[in-house]
Amino acid sequence: MVFPASLQKIHETTQQLIHEALILTNNNQNAASKLLGITQSSLNRPLSNAKD
Repeated sequence: MVFPASLQKIHETTQQLIHEALILTNNNQNAASKLLGITQSSLNRPLSNAKD
């Protein structure tokens, strides 16, 4: 098995998925959380961490 030289970090992938969900839902956090299959509070944690 051959692995790539580097992989995207989990937090980077999480931020990318959240960003895409927010774009698809016109920044509606409730709809984005449902689209991702997570609670809105789970969506808000990475968003608040990104602001810091």
